[in-house]
Amino acid sequence: MQTRTLTTLAVFALAVLLGHITDATTGQPMPGITVTLSGAKARATKSGAGGAYRFANVAPGKYILTIVSSDVPTHHQRVVVRGKTTVVDISACSTTLDYSCAGSGPGM
Repeated sequence: MQTRTLTTLAVFALAVLLGHITDATTGQPMPGITVTLSGAKARATKSGAGGAYRFANVAPGKYILTIVSSDVPTHHQRVVVRGKTTVVDISACSTTLDYSCAGSGPGM
């Protein structure tokens, strides 16, 4: 008689987290903004010419998304990554275009 051993593997589908950063005053895309994804493994990227950012191979779970720039007060946002793609668009306040934004970045 033959005996078989079955091994169960937990497989997590990795996701993509992406979005656009736009100026709250003009609605224009904001390139060059540093975007950091904090969690078990912190990662960073910069928004492109169209204000887009993207993180690939993100495990499902809870994260903190932070944007930083000399022109934008630091902004933190809680994010839950689920499914294949999670989209988080951010409207940021540019201190160059709106002086009332200086130092008043939204928090969590």
